[in-house]
Amino acid sequence: MKRNLLTSSKALFVFARLNLSQEEIMAQSFDQADEKEFLEKAGEFALIYKHRLIETGDLIMSLFFFDHSFQKTLEAHGLDINDLQIIISWQNDFWKLLKHKNDLTDSKNLKLTGGVGKNWASGYTPFLDQVGRDLTLTVSGSSFDLHHYAHQKNIDEIERILSRTGNKNVILIGHDGVGKKTSVLGFSRRVLLGKTLSPLVHKKVIEIDLSTVLAGNDSGEKLIKAINEAVSAGNIILYFESIERLFDRENAVGAINAAPALLSAFRSNSIQIIATTTPASWTKIVNSDPGINEVFETIEINEPNQLEVIKILTDIAPRIESSANVIFSYQAIKSIYDAATRYLASESFPQKGIKLIDEIATEANRQKIRRIDENFVNQILSDKFSAPVGKVEGDEAEKLLQIEDLIHQRVVNQKKAISAIANALKRSRSGLSNPNKPIGSFLFLGPTGVGKTETAKALAEFYYNSEKNMLRFDMSEFQTVSSLAQIIGNPDTGEGGRLTNAVREKPYSLVLFDEIEKAHPNLLNLFLQILDEGFITDALNQKINFANTIIIGTSNAGANLIRQTINQQSTNLDMEELSKNLVEYLQDREIFRPEFINRFDSVVAFRPLNHEELIQVTDILIAKLNQNLQSKFINIKLTEEARKLVAQIGFDPKFGARALQRAIQDTVSNIVADAILKGQAQPHQEFTIQAQMIKEKMI
Repeated sequence: MKRNLLTSSKALFVFARLNLSQEEIMAQSFDQADEKEFLEKAGEFALIYKHRLIETGDLIMSLFFFDHSFQKTLEAHGLDINDLQIIISWQNDFWKLLKHKNDLTDSKNLKLTGGVGKNWASGYTPFLDQVGRDLTLTVSGSSFDLHHYAHQKNIDEIERILSRTGNKNVILIGHDGVGKKTSVLGFSRRVLLGKTLSPLVHKKVIEIDLSTVLAGNDSGEKLIKAINEAVSAGNIILYFESIERLFDRENAVGAINAAPALLSAFRSNSIQIIATTTPASWTKIVNSDPGINEVFETIEINEPNQLEVIKILTDIAPRIESSANVIFSYQAIKSIYDAATRYLASESFPQKGIKLIDEIATEANRQKIRRIDENFVNQILSDKFSAPVGKVEGDEAEKLLQIEDLIHQRVVNQKKAISAIANALKRSRSGLSNPNKPIGSFLFLGPTGVGKTETAKALAEFYYNSEKNMLRFDMSEFQTVSSLAQIIGNPDTGEGGRLTNAVREKPYSLVLFDEIEKAHPNLLNLFLQILDEGFITDALNQKINFANTIIIGTSNAGANLIRQTINQQSTNLDMEELSKNLVEYLQDREIFRPEFINRFDSVVAFRPLNHEELIQVTDILIAKLNQNLQSKFINIKLTEEARKLVAQIGFDPKFGARALQRAIQDTVSNIVADAILKGQAQPHQEFTIQAQMIKEKMI
């Protein structure tokens, strides 16, 4: 009997979602319990899950309980008993979906759906038929999405409000993608099947197409005409998606201010309304037209939790699979959830997860891939987000282990800073850091030209694949009270902020706040929230997520203390002690508050470069110059004496390596330009620059 379990259709569904191979399925030993014990344990699970009879899922749970080899197989796939329970629930729900396909053709449901009486109860609505859509027909097909069941609480509340006497209008308030319309469709399905409270029998839910109604100059008249026909029909519940478009006072395109007429119609109790809107839009409507609170009962639609989202995604997957001819493993669904959580943080579940399932299924179909596992998901989403998705392995693991050496190819010394960065990135990709906070946050302290910005650029190139993925803000531009509006936007003008817009457009980026000590104190308070919670809400009430960013603040404050310390301790300089003293110095002089400094993962002091280190920087800058000359097939080389001379010319304790950059420009670059114009620097030949040539340029 236990062997027959493996080949049943329900069990094969479970094993396929577990992503088990045929060999792994048939390898289970079944030797740990006799058949009586096996069935008794299955019966216990049936009681727990309130099954009338022992079902396939109960038998599989019993198998897991007794068969250690099955437990180890699941463990090898990164699964535990909780995952197995979810997959068995998935199997049960899928069989329910197959049953529900026959609901509307079953003769016993004719009386529930209202039969022909439903049509007789409807009045003549020619115009409403043009601008409306019957949602009760939309959900009548066999492609009904089972994930409406995840919104049962919301559907029950809609039904309760619409069934009572008095105020019988309801508005669903929630962010885009949380399931407002899905809840309305689920309610419409219940109405269609006649499984509603008696006041709602024979009703129809008609969605008004606002784009059609609002087209042209007579939108107000069209709206009232549609409402009047619904009133005359007597059995129609009108549904307005994004009802804020009807309460506009700013003459936005595709919107009107129909508040007086609408509020009058809604108060009449002769029509019932379901509407949806966002929290920000609802606040705006109430502020403009407080009377709307009297005609609507509000239901807040919140983003579902992780378990609910996984259930919704597993419920919706079969319909997408059917159209794309693919099958998702449970591990693939979990990977989609994880990626959507991290990389689509500004969007809402469940919609963002459903969107990714659809995209991945389409791509798998294009590539003629039938079974979708977590590796395929991670590959597709890594390309989509230009970011590492999934486990750290292979080339990426090797790259992370070598991160310090790779950054040191561009940055000389500053070992403490680079070590702190490397450790933060390793923790993040290994799953040891808080996924809701920025990947890493660092405060770089030191004089000009010591490599603070260059370190940030090198990190952007290493982790985000390009310096173009560094968002740089000069905080000297944000020193006034009005700077906050520049950063997060202005609600009066509707303009977004420079920071919030940039991070929304490039959520996977390094954010550099140069000279952060010059920012207005209000901005420093804002940065506290970013570092602590990983997000801020902009002036347009949009959540901006920083969980995929690396935050770096730089400051010259305390540079004199660094120089003094170095002059006093020319050898064996303790950079950790210097960082500690520097932090105390900044706090004592109230340049930064303790709570601000403590929010950073690491505060690192950058010390000035000595002459030997400037020679190394010279080599790096000359290598960059050679990269620029590659298109001309010209390569330059400095003699040892020339290298030292350039470093000496560029040595400036005040401006650090920036002075060196100017020295190379004024000497080496000018020498090469002259040599190219004179034909002295030839393609495919090395052009050597002598110290004497440098000296002549300095005259």
